[in-house]
Amino acid sequence: MARYVNGLTGKKYAKITNDNERYIDMGEFSEVVADARQTGCISIICTQGCKRLKLNKELCTALEEPSCVKVLLGKDKIAIVHVEEGTPNAFAVGKGGVLYNTDLVNRIVVLAKDIDFPENASTRCGRLEQLQEDQDGNIAAIITL
Repeated sequence: MARYVNGLTGKKYAKITNDNERYIDMGEFSEVVADARQTGCISIICTQGCKRLKLNKELCTALEEPSCVKVLLGKDKIAIVHVEEGTPNAFAVGKGGVLYNTDLVNRIVVLAKDIDFPENASTRCGRLEQLQEDQDGNIAAIITL
């Protein structure tokens, strides 16, 4: 691996000031911005023996930082609903927005037919289509796969 030295001080990674002849003007550089539409609002994490569903930060914020959710499956969409702890058939949301349930993830993978979920990898997918209330007044995120 190459090590860059600025040549003036002999120190690695020494800061070059704008009055130095080696200074590079970044005025013509263009900023790279991640396309939010491509990042997905959920991640499917597949490891040997375990699969997890991770809600991204924006989705957790939209759902008001849930500690417990219900997941409803449609034909090509899923609904993730913020519910109270102790709600029957609900999943606990762990640190970082992670749901540890291989069966749930396997069922979501079946719905996402056009997406490849390689072993020992994390795959972002899903687009947050809308937020709405369910029949009990809970916040529900509708996600298209």
